[in-house]
Amino acid sequence: MESPAGGQKTIGFTVDEVVDMLAVNEETLEPRQALPGLDPKLVRAVGRRRDQLFVVLDTDALLGPVMTT
Repeated sequence: MESPAGGQKTIGFTVDEVVDMLAVNEETLEPRQALPGLDPKLVRAVGRRRDQLFVVLDTDALLGPVMTT
């Protein structure tokens, strides 16, 4: 992710559980759209897997405000 001071910054997460993971081609994603209950500034794209929608979050927008240099 982009560091507030410029350049790249590597971050990691510790999670209790991973429910699902998938690899998608960027060409199959749709531009972000207004979704009820989600701030559109935090959404990078929307995709479909079978009959379900999933959201690709913009990690720079999501974590930028809490990251320090």
